[in-house]
Parts: sequence; C-alpha cells; structure tokens
Amino acid sequence: MLRWDTLLQLEDELDYSLNREVLDQLCLYDPSRGYQPNPGGQARFWQEMGGFGPDVMERRPYRTMGLFGGVGSGKSYTGAVWAIDRAIKYPNAKGLIAANSFPQLAQATLVTLAEACLQYNVPLDPIRDTPEETALAIINRRPSHCFLGPDRAYVYVLSTSSFEGNRQTSRGLQARWAWLDEIAYASEQAFNTIDGRIGRGSGKELDGSILMTTTPKGFNWCYYRMADPARSEEWKKTFWFVNCPTRENIEHLGQDYVTSLEGNYAGEVGKQELEGLFLNTTLGLVYKWFNRQKHALQGVDAEILGHNPGERLHLNLDFNASPGVANLFHIRQQEIHCFQEFYQMDSDLWELMEQICEWLEKRKQVAEIWVHGDASGRARSATSKLSAWDIVKQNLDQTRIPYQCKFPNANPPVANRIDSFNWLCRADRFFIHMDNCPKTLKDLETVTWDGEGIDKSDLLATHCSDALTYGTHWMFPFGGSNRKVRAGHKPIPGVT
Repeated sequence: MLRWDTLLQLEDELDYSLNREVLDQLCLYDPSRGYQPNPGGQARFWQEMGGFGPDVMERRPYRTMGLFGGVGSGKSYTGAVWAIDRAIKYPNAKGLIAANSFPQLAQATLVTLAEACLQYNVPLDPIRDTPEETALAIINRRPSHCFLGPDRAYVYVLSTSSFEGNRQTSRGLQARWAWLDEIAYASEQAFNTIDGRIGRGSGKELDGSILMTTTPKGFNWCYYRMADPARSEEWKKTFWFVNCPTRENIEHLGQDYVTSLEGNYAGEVGKQELEGLFLNTTLGLVYKWFNRQKHALQGVDAEILGHNPGERLHLNLDFNASPGVANLFHIRQQEIHCFQEFYQMDSDLWELMEQICEWLEKRKQVAEIWVHGDASGRARSATSKLSAWDIVKQNLDQTRIPYQCKFPNANPPVANRIDSFNWLCRADRFFIHMDNCPKTLKDLETVTWDGEGIDKSDLLATHCSDALTYGTHWMFPFGGSNRKVRAGHKPIPGVT
C-alpha cells in the first residue's frame, strides 16, 4: 500500500509534467506561430510597453495606456493579448476585464479573449466548444470571473455599471491590472472608481496598470485625460495613448470589408469610427451647434473675453452640493463672453458663494451684477429656514456690489434653454475662455441625450452647462420673451 506522502509526491510530479506540457504548447511568444502586432498603432503600443516577449517585465512610466482605434482595428484583440500577457507573467496579481455593458462583454470582449486563448493555446477556465459559449459561461458565473494562463491567474469580469451610481456594487474590488474595453462609452465616475481599485491586493511585483481599448466618443472625458494639450502635468505623466486605424488591420479584415466600412462611415464620423480620432461629431450631443474651433478661445485670443469690473456682470448658478458650480459672462455687442467658472467638489452653497464674493472683491467689481439660476432654489426645506436664493443674497449683500436676481417664477422647459443656447452658437454669438472654463467647455462638448431628456447618469456632468444656459436663455430666449413682463417694463428681446 502506498503511503500518503508518496501519493502527494506523485501528484506533484504529475502536476509539474502537465504544467510543463501546457507551457510547451503555449505559443503566444513563439516567433513563427505567436502574436505579431500590426505595423502602426499596435507596434507603437508594444514599443511603449518595452517590447513583446516572454522576458519583457520592464515597468512602464504610464499607469494608464490606451489604444484608440476604429471598427475592426484589432484594438480589442491587442487588449486580450495584453491581459493574457499580464496573467502569464504575474499569476499572483488579480486582474479585471471590464466593458461598458454585459452584452458588450458577452458578445465581443470575452469572445475576443477566448479566441486569443484558443489561437495561442493559453489555458482558460471555464472553456467551452466555441468562443461564444465560453464567453457566456464566464458571464454566467457568480460572481463573473475566469482563470487565465497556465498558473490560473484570477480575473474579475464586470460591467462598468457596477462602478457607477450610489450603490457601486464592485467598489471593494482589489486588482493589479485592468483591461477596459470600449471604456469611452462608460461614465467618468466608473473609470474613477476602477482607477482607485487598481494597484491593490496581492501581486505587489506588478504596479497598478490599466489598458483602455476603445473607439473615441467625441470630446468626452477620455479626451480630456488622454489627449487634451491643456491637461495637467500629472495627467500627462499618467495617461498615454496611440491611434489604431482600421486600415492597419487590413491583412486580417480583407480589402472588401475595409472598403465597405469606408463607404458606410464618411466624413467626420468616419474619422472617429475608422481612424480612432477625437472629433466632435454631434451625434446625440445636446449642444450640437457648439464648435470649439469657432467658439472656444485661449491664449492671446481669449483676452478679448476677459473680465471688466466696470461692465455689467452675469453670474449663473446651479444649486448642487457636489460639485458646486457657477460661471460668469459679459454681454458685448449682443455676444456672450464666458470667461470664468467656479467648480467645487464636496462643497455647499455657502462655500461656493464665499469663493465667488472673494473673487468679485479681489477684482474690484463695481458695475451691477445680474444673477441667474434655478428657479426652484427659492424653496425652503423642513430642515432649513433659508432657501438657496436666500444664501446667495446674504453673501452678495456683504460685498455691497449692486445686484439683481433675474430668474423666472418657474424654470422654462429644458428644451427651450437648449434651443436658445444652440441658436446663439449657430449665430456665432457665444464664446468661451478655454483655460478658465474647462468644466463648462467639457459639458458643452460631451453632454448627450438619453432618449427622454439630458443624460444625467454621470453625476459630475451637466451642472456647469445648466448654470450657463439659465443665464443665456434669460438674456436671449430663442423666439422672444421667456417671462411675463411687468407693467411699465420693456421686454429684453430674444434671438429672432
């Protein structure tokens, strides 16, 4: 009879021989049968990674790297290879594979992962007869996860929606690396939460690293982190990306398919969907007539928008706890010149108004201020005897600068505010200071419709544009007056 220690030794020897066999079969790094990046964007990505091979373990200077590509460009396939590479080299480090929805995961992202594992003989658990069945098997696990590579690295599989909203059901996750597929179509809040989870847990030999593979979505939050020349120096050291055009993958797609795509995606949409470029395509955008090339100024050009303490000033407010926001504009020759914004996280209206009043006094504002904002701010709650407008007035009273509150008895329909603003942009009568108003500019370029109204799923978005359009609609309501005119007063004409 065999002793237990003998049986354990035999089991260990069997496991070693099986693992050796698996490693011998694995051909990911094989020069002739393994993965070969396409010339262009894919090759530049791996060059920035320090190269592609079994011995490349060098840590890269960028925490978050991006492949921004077109339809069929191979960006997601490169993401799958990158995830496999992480799992093989750092099996003790947990990973995360996420996409903007579970259907995206089941029908595309995980299918691509299963195809790559099949092609290069990379162990994947669970595994089924086809890549599509494997993807569904992973998704149907509770919680969704898989084991990747010969040493069975643990990989979370989640939708970015689990990192959004008030619940954020996956907030406690800890992982060392993350592949985020089509992340441009998820919210900035989701990315921020994921970013805070990566670089924690076991596998300390690997620094936190994130790969984003996605088609751009206009000038949204991805642009402001990855490509905006005005982004902070810290973001320039943290984020890096490369374009991966569809045509670079023509060897795998075929000329007929690429030609068909180029016929379907023409003009600006084609530059985004096929070349992976950041463009304002206006698809689904609320402020579709705003164009940064026309209406956003910076440097010397923006000096004409600057503050003049002797001119009437328009202060626009949106009553919100976090972020607390406001912006300022002058009206000159029937043009709106927006030159300053205020944006405070984890704040309240008292703190916001203190900052605004300090700014006004420091810049010696003497001319009258017209204050615009949310009409619902006049309501008092059961826990406070002061309304939002009471707080605004108390703070402005202390500056002794003359002011008037200019807001209607009830808020106009949202569509009316938007029509008024879009018409100003269409007539080239709105201009904004890019450097002084980054959050407002971001809203104007990224806020979209959700089918029933403005998409409010991103809790950090829409507030600056809401504040601004309260003021622009009051001053220039499209089609005429937006309020009842009291006896003896003349209406301010709208844009006609």
